[in-house]
Order: sequence, then structure tokens, then C-alpha cells
Amino acid sequence: LTDTLLKLHAYVAPTVDHWVIIGSSSLYLQGYPVTPNDIDILCSGTDALKLRDVLADFRVSSGAIPRNKFRSVFSCYRINGVKVEVMGDLEVNTDHGWIMLSDTIKNIEMIFLDNENFYVPSKKDQQDIYTLFGREKDGA
Repeated sequence: LTDTLLKLHAYVAPTVDHWVIIGSSSLYLQGYPVTPNDIDILCSGTDALKLRDVLADFRVSSGAIPRNKFRSVFSCYRINGVKVEVMGDLEVNTDHGWIMLSDTIKNIEMIFLDNENFYVPSKKDQQDIYTLFGREKDGA
């Protein structure tokens, strides 16, 4: 995963100013003992469109997306065999209506991996994201 994160950084960092790795890869970057299945990038809708161009050689079909639970400028890639999902302006449907996920992240931490900086939500914010998603796979 480290090699893929670094390769991804080489494409994303020069293109997008504000991007955050969320999900299990964020916990991996923070040193928690997890084995991520993918890399999830949260950014603006505009930046997600920029990344579609920059990452075009790696683009794969995203399959079915549950539009009743999530909506975003979404695209999916495979880099070094690792699935990468880019979600621009990701919104989550809750009992209180649609919520912009980026508005729920209160503390972003900068993590260095081989001298490259990555931004991740704090562990508490990541746990809150999992709760907001309300998916069984995120409960572990």
C-alpha cells in the first residue's frame, strides 16, 4: 500500500490543493494495525474532475454506487493493483437529510510517508465518518 500511496501522491499533490485520505487508509497512515482494501480520496467536486484527467490511464469501472446513501463526483482507479476511489463533494444521506462529509471533519492531521505529506482526519473524526456512513463493513 505504501508504494501505491506514494505513486498516487505524485499525481495528486501537484494537481489538487485540498485532499484528504479517508477510511482505513487514513488509519494505516496514522500507524494503526489495519489492512486497507482501497484508498479513498475526499476532495472538492472541481478537484475530482481534475483528477479524472490526471489519473485517466488508471481509470476502471466503478460498478454500482448506492445513490440513495451517497452522492459525489465519483471515479474509480486501479494503481499498482490497489483500488483508489475519488469522491468530490461527497454527501451522505442521513436522518437529517444530505450532509456534506467535509463539513463533518473537524481535525485534519498531516502525516509524512517517505517525506511526502498526506492529510487524514483525526482518528475520532474517522470514527465519526464510519458512524455517519452506517455501513456494516465500517463497524469493525
